[in-house]
Amino acid sequence: MTRFVLLGARRFPPAEISPVSVAADIGRAILFMEIARRWRLLDSCAAGPAEFDKPRALLTMWAGCPAAAALQAEMWSRVTGFDVSVWPVIGDRNGGPHEPGMSGS
Repeated sequence: MTRFVLLGARRFPPAEISPVSVAADIGRAILFMEIARRWRLLDSCAAGPAEFDKPRALLTMWAGCPAAAALQAEMWSRVTGFDVSVWPVIGDRNGGPHEPGMSGS
């Protein structure tokens, strides 16, 4: 397994959305992250303010190959509405590909 960074940015200008729609989107995003954690695919995450030229959220995910990481990004994009790009982690301090949940120290 290899680690990939999924970088999500909100599309600007944001679409008009209702509070009910926001609540549903948040629920789907939480469910996506819970499932990814349960399957040990989600390594870590971070979120920032929604600004025009800055990322909104970042997920570090485990995937068996770039195509699998791209599929994870596509699913996350569908759930959140983010434009998602995928970046392989290079120079992993744990020595590169290994099993999720295994400590390198």
